[in-house]
Amino acid sequence: MAFIEKVLVVATFVFSLFLNALAARGFLSAQSIGTVSSQYPTYLTPDMLTFLVWAVTYTLEGILVVMQCSTSESAEKALQQRCCLTSLSVRWRLVIAFLLNALWLPLYANMLFGKSMLVILVYLVFLLLIYVDINTMTTCSLWQWVVYGSGVACNISWVLVATAANKFTLAASYGWMDAYGVAGTPHTAVLVIAILAAVSLLVVTVRSDFAWSLVAVWFFGGLYRQHTVSDGSFPPEAMNRMLSLCALWASVVVGMATAVGIFLIRDNGAFKSKDSKDSELPLAAE
Repeated sequence: MAFIEKVLVVATFVFSLFLNALAARGFLSAQSIGTVSSQYPTYLTPDMLTFLVWAVTYTLEGILVVMQCSTSESAEKALQQRCCLTSLSVRWRLVIAFLLNALWLPLYANMLFGKSMLVILVYLVFLLLIYVDINTMTTCSLWQWVVYGSGVACNISWVLVATAANKFTLAASYGWMDAYGVAGTPHTAVLVIAILAAVSLLVVTVRSDFAWSLVAVWFFGGLYRQHTVSDGSFPPEAMNRMLSLCALWASVVVGMATAVGIFLIRDNGAFKSKDSKDSELPLAAE
């Protein structure tokens, strides 16, 4: 069974990457997913440069996918943990998460925003269910967390943003947009920024999860640029100074908290799982 799980993790991850490539080139619909995003701008959509975060996220998740095929005893024990809600192992949760990611792409690309909203919510839930068992507090070293947990943390941090933006886009399809054709309002976007920043501050100080917080910092920076530098993907007349300043301050505060989180590692117990009895073993089985 473990062998089948490993193969399925690899297969579904590759499948999701394949669909991402198709979506980026417009092969899943009449237009690319980037074009759809540009057609439905929101006050939460960052500039195009920000979306490079996916390259980092998929690289880290790719490392996880490869390394889960040959693990140490402690890592294998972590990956075999059963979910408190679904009773599925971590690998099965990864399989479902990758499939949900693949399913979301054609739905969003074809502007089925209601269905894509439901899928991304379930996707977020499964990412969180993975995170419960694979995080800075359950891994026995920084290196083990980088390999097995950092990609999932990056993904969750970004999918939180994508979920909020998907909600704005869905609302826009029902007419909730301003005179500039932008979904949502600056004040609503500021509220979302505050929530995302608060969650990031909690995670990075209590758990020293730098992957989560750095993705948030990157998003806030991208949102700041979106409302200060015109790149053609957002109506210049809709740029909002209040929103840009809030995004800038959120980026600064969460960035500073990330630095503080480094010094809190000794106190919060990050990367020192008490359940790992073989923490001195090498990460990958030879």
